[in-house]
This record gives sequence, C-alpha cells and structure tokens, in this order.
Amino acid sequence: MKVVVAPDSYKDACAAVAAAEAMAAGVRAADAGAAVVLCPIADGGEGFLASLVRAGYVEARSVATVDARMRERSAEIGVSGDGQTAVVELAQAAGLEHLAREERDPLCTSTRGVGLMIRAALEQGVTEVVLGIGGSATNDLGCGCAQALGVRFFDPDGRVIEDVIRGGDLKQIAGLDVSGLDERLRGVRIRVACDVTNPLYGPEGAAAVFGPQKGASPAAVAELDEGLRNVAGVIERELGRSIASLPGSGAAGGMGGGAVAFLGAELVSGADLVLDLAGFDDAVADADLVLTGEGKLDGQSLGGKAVMVVARRARAQRVPTVALVGCVGDRPEAAVDAGLGGYEILAPGLSASESMARTAELLVDAAARVVSRFLKQR
Repeated sequence: MKVVVAPDSYKDACAAVAAAEAMAAGVRAADAGAAVVLCPIADGGEGFLASLVRAGYVEARSVATVDARMRERSAEIGVSGDGQTAVVELAQAAGLEHLAREERDPLCTSTRGVGLMIRAALEQGVTEVVLGIGGSATNDLGCGCAQALGVRFFDPDGRVIEDVIRGGDLKQIAGLDVSGLDERLRGVRIRVACDVTNPLYGPEGAAAVFGPQKGASPAAVAELDEGLRNVAGVIERELGRSIASLPGSGAAGGMGGGAVAFLGAELVSGADLVLDLAGFDDAVADADLVLTGEGKLDGQSLGGKAVMVVARRARAQRVPTVALVGCVGDRPEAAVDAGLGGYEILAPGLSASESMARTAELLVDAAARVVSRFLKQR
C-alpha cells in the first residue's frame, strides 16, 4: 500500500511538517509495510516556508524584521540553490501566531515587517520573490509593507504620513507616491501564494470575513472595511489599478491587493505552488490513498484552501483523499460534494482546547483508523 500524506498546518496547534510526520506514523501503525510519501503543504500561511524547505526548493536564512506590533524579531526567508528565487512568508513577521490573544487587534497592526523581509530578500540579488501571505494579524492592505519598500502615503492635508501605517490609519490616506519604490524591485517577478479568493471589501471582503478571527470587534470591522474602500479608491485614482473585486485581493487583510497594486505582483494558488515544487502529482500517480487535513473543514475550505487543492489533484488521478480535521463548521458536506473523498474528525468527544493540545497524537490515531478501514474495504 502507498499513501501520500499532504496536510496543511493546524492553526495554533501543529505545523504542516509535524502534522505530516504524525500522519505517517499513524499509517505505519496500521500497515507496517506501507510506503508513505510526506508532502507537507501550506496555502501561503503558517508553515509555508517550512513546506518549501522540506520539498528541497529553498534553504532557510535568518533575517531581522519586526512583528505586527512593531517589536523586533528574527525571522527566516528561503533562497533557492541557484540564488534566483527567494521565499518570504508573511506569517514569519506579521503572523497572528506571534501575538498574545489580548494583543490581536487589526486596527493596530502593520505589515511593515513583511516589507523589511522583502528588502532582505532583494539584498540576496534574487530575480523572483515568492510571497506567502496567509496567517496574518493585519488588515492594512499591505501599506505598511509598501512603506518599508519606499512608497509614500499622504494625509488629507497633503502631508507625508511618517508613522508606520496600521489598519486603523487607512481611512486617513488621501494620496500616495510610488516613485521612491526600491529600485531593486524592477525586473523582479513577485508571485503571491494566496489561499483565498475574497475581494478586498464588502460582506465577503478582508475585514468582514477575516477581521473577527484577528480580534476585530463589529465596530472595528466596519472601520477597517471603510479604510480598505478608501485606499482602494486612492490606488485606482493614483495608479490606475482596480483591485476591489480582484479574487484574492482581500487575502491577509488586503495584502493580496496591495501586493498587486504596489509591487506589480501576481496572485497564484499557494497550495498548487507547493504541490508542484514537492512533486505531488508524481507521488500520487501510483498511490492508493491520500491523507490531508486542516484545523476546521467548512464551506470556506472550498475557496482555494489547501485541503481541496490536494483533493482535486488526487481525484484527477483517481486516488481518494480523506481529510483529518479538528472540527467541522458550516457545510462540510460541500467539500465532499466538491471532490473530497471523506473526512475524519480527530477526537469528537474532546474539547477544542484539549484537542489542540494533543493534535499530533490525535493525528497518529486518526490516520491509523482511516487506513485500517481502507484496508478492510479493499
């Protein structure tokens, strides 16, 4: 029996690489002779860089940056063996994982640290930057990142905004100037690994959909949405770029749209990118089963999330996929209807906190259960 394990990270509980290793242990517990291929993935958020390092695409290098609250921290970027491609993971700097729960407030957070990491990547002399933007604690439309790379923003009185721009400052932006953008960006291709298709603002936009999980109150969501609308208008007027309805523009608090507007970036599927680099299709070609997973399976999983990308690509080769999930939300059956072979809840009887604390252990058990059932049904 051959099994490919390709999980995403389990937010706040287990990174993708550790999840893949736990699943592999469960497979071997059920079938000691099984051939197991580890293909940990990410859709642009936490674990994105680790997945690419695991795939052998890049080597990690330490850089200095700041977190979403502007505190100095050390992070890592990835550089390919030929020195031409750098991988920057937003979550390494502006990730929600670096903030205590009481610190999570997208009105007060910034992507400046991401800009500092891109600058560090440019210092390596690369010709391409791959940017993973999931897992953010921010909702600043990438303005903090753009500031760090030389873009200037102006208030309604025409004065340059000198302070670091945070989510709550977007409604004050009345103009911008990209003439000071880092010259090293010229000729550098930037691909953004994006895990969602949400527009910039509105009921399906960055603030409304993702703001609450970053700590935004209903009043803050309304304020953030207003700010996104405002800056989108400034961008269209000053740069001639319309990003409001661009699929993925609302990713990472508008970082998707900001990267397109300020950096000329392309938005691509992060999960597809990692799977390509890891040789997923070749690994699945002669596999019997694929195991994937994430913390929560719901209707939102259909919007380009890694679990469904794995299921789609495995299904194309007639290989069934089962997702091991911490819990299910609204419409999990929609994922099955869309091509997922099935799902297994890690521990239905446990509280969320206990399940999160024991995720790796529970993944071993869940993988063993799925494989045992699969073998009996053959």
